[in-house]
Amino acid sequence: MIVRSMAQVYYLTGMRGRLDHGLGKALSDRGLDVVGRELVGEFRSMTFQDQVDLVVADLQTHFWHPDARVIASDLL
Repeated sequence: MIVRSMAQVYYLTGMRGRLDHGLGKALSDRGLDVVGRELVGEFRSMTFQDQVDLVVADLQTHFWHPDARVIASDLL
């Protein structure tokens, strides 16, 4: 379950990315609570439509408000 806080950001990594490495770690080091999806493992084995549906559900459920912070990486 994702719990929202004032300094929280939803981060959708690039393929093979991790929430606690690279950009995710840099965001965390700057005091942000980083939550989101890593595009590895089970997520990567899903169909593209299922991946999209899962991210849409995350955003609509937890980050559908004016103060939402969302970052997505396009690195493959």
